[in-house]
Amino acid sequence: MLDDAKTEYRSLWTWLREIEFCQRWIDVDGVSTRIAEAGDAASPAVVLLHGTGGHWEVYAPTIGPLSQHFHCIAVDMATQAPSDRPDYDYEIDVYVRHVAGVLDGLGVPKASFIGMSLGAWVAARFAIDHPERTGQLILQSPAGLIATAENMARIRAERTRAVEDPSWDSIKAMFDHLIADEDNRIPDIIALRQAIYRLPQTRQAIDHVLILQDPDARERNLLSPEQWSAIKAPTLVVASGQDHGEYQSTARQVARFIPNAEGRTVKARKIGLTSRAMQQAVSITEPDYGVIFDDMFFDDGGIVPFERFIRPRVEVELAFVLDQPLKGPGVTALDVLDATRWVTPALEILDARIQMSDPETGHLRTIVDTISDNAADAGIVVGGRAIRPDACDLSRISALLYVNEAIEETGVAAGVLGHPANGVAWLANKLAPYDEILPPGQVILSGSFTRPVFAGAGDVIHADFGDLGAVTCRFR
Repeated sequence: MLDDAKTEYRSLWTWLREIEFCQRWIDVDGVSTRIAEAGDAASPAVVLLHGTGGHWEVYAPTIGPLSQHFHCIAVDMATQAPSDRPDYDYEIDVYVRHVAGVLDGLGVPKASFIGMSLGAWVAARFAIDHPERTGQLILQSPAGLIATAENMARIRAERTRAVEDPSWDSIKAMFDHLIADEDNRIPDIIALRQAIYRLPQTRQAIDHVLILQDPDARERNLLSPEQWSAIKAPTLVVASGQDHGEYQSTARQVARFIPNAEGRTVKARKIGLTSRAMQQAVSITEPDYGVIFDDMFFDDGGIVPFERFIRPRVEVELAFVLDQPLKGPGVTALDVLDATRWVTPALEILDARIQMSDPETGHLRTIVDTISDNAADAGIVVGGRAIRPDACDLSRISALLYVNEAIEETGVAAGVLGHPANGVAWLANKLAPYDEILPPGQVILSGSFTRPVFAGAGDVIHADFGDLGAVTCRFR
């Protein structure tokens, strides 16, 4: 029961209810295998592979958007969920043969792959063994390069405990290491995993499922740097800031090894919707936040490629460059000022990937939607004159925002929660439940103190910060 009538209940059907998809079982070399399909079968195929002990429903939020452009095939890999569990150890070559059999059974000659942890490991090995059948890869928190006894022991202990005691609390505890944001540990996912772990065949097969957590078995299945380097498919490697260290390290090394891999590093963060006016404009009552990758920085006075964006907008902000780490809870504006080396003028480029409201239902987007859209963040331009945080009253800094020599917006930094340092403190405290810090050297956009203005091809954007100089860019 919901405590608050205004609280929006979230379930798998929140994402699946408006998607035309088919769940069915197919025979793959004698193994009854559960799959879900969505999208036009004539479109390019993309196969979605889950992690250890998972199931296709973990991709429920992803299937809808992908199915607009691809033939989506979400697979319960052999040994998992309601698929059959053959009586032998499930090493990587077993999974690869199973995935190849799924494609054969569906008549799909070639596919791209999105894999998570174990699924990424399987996708990478598939790309090595079957390059002619592999399109592109997205490897999320990939496993398969290194192994630590501590991490293997943790996974084995968590999964074994959950199978032996498939209570709600036991299953929910397992997800503490799988889904960083507690709000995303929705009851449906917990209930589904609980139902699977209660099956007698799950208990019977758990040692087969966890064979890759055995040091000797894992060692013989790991992919060498040379094997990772042999992957020819264009690859995007993704690692979450909340991942265990082993997965962070694996992701970074894999991105270096694969010739056509794209890796992105979080170089900055942003806080959005910090002013009352902006919250009212979008009907959201709290700030949001996002990350800024290294390839989202543009030079002051330089060219910003317009074709990179959908419908870009620009805001005026102050950027804080940290000299010391910040970790909540309990971070105050004074803590932020103590931890900051420089404060500098900046422009933020916004480019929302979601609509303000559902065109069919009229339902307005929520804070969950804006955060999933990375708070609409798309770029940053840092410039002007950097100052020490105690050089002036930061809340009194003002700016004029020009588009092609015409003043479109004006604002004062006090519009950001009363003081821009309050925005940074809010972010540090918001991240505290996820055991995440704001590290030294990171740039923090504290929040806009003007409304965003649209930028078109050929437009010159210029923000005049008075004594702190100016920041300029041109869209072309």
